[in-house]
Amino acid sequence: MRPTYPRRTVPYYLAPLWDAAEFQRAVEAKLKGRKNSTRARGKNSGMSPMEEAATNIPKEVRARLKRARAAKGMLRLRRGRLIFISSVVGLLGSGGQANYAASKAGLVGLARSLARELASRNITCNVVAPGFVDTDMTAALPDERKAAILAQVPLGRLATADEVAGVVAFLASDDAAYVTGAVIPVDGGLGMGH
Repeated sequence: MRPTYPRRTVPYYLAPLWDAAEFQRAVEAKLKGRKNSTRARGKNSGMSPMEEAATNIPKEVRARLKRARAAKGMLRLRRGRLIFISSVVGLLGSGGQANYAASKAGLVGLARSLARELASRNITCNVVAPGFVDTDMTAALPDERKAAILAQVPLGRLATADEVAGVVAFLASDDAAYVTGAVIPVDGGLGMGH
């Protein structure tokens, strides 16, 4: 029998990634009075112009590190889940997207370091690396570009947001209590071998 991971049973919070004070307030509000583990999810950041790369790459990774450290309640509870959303591009690279690929690859190193650092407190840290997902952004791509993308994906289709969310829900569940430092691709086979 296959377990299911309904999204409604997974506690989560959303807060601006770059606003440390607001993020800390959101974390503390969710932790107040909680005895169960709290799961943190960093917001997935989009692409930026190359001229911003020098500041955005360290900024994105630094922001995730600050948010991970802001979840002090997990340390007190001695349990929790940190789940970063990266990208298959962070594993494969992509022409014209060096800044985006570098920032997403940086999340992998950060997550694996945090996994080692926080494991003794029963806090896991993992990365979900989606490939191309059926979103408004990918819907706006020209048909020939979409066809070129799909030709590289062994499953021959885009992922759905629910498929990505299902992996996040699994990582946040008790079934993933022994999974830490992992990078889980949700990419239809595009990044096989990474």
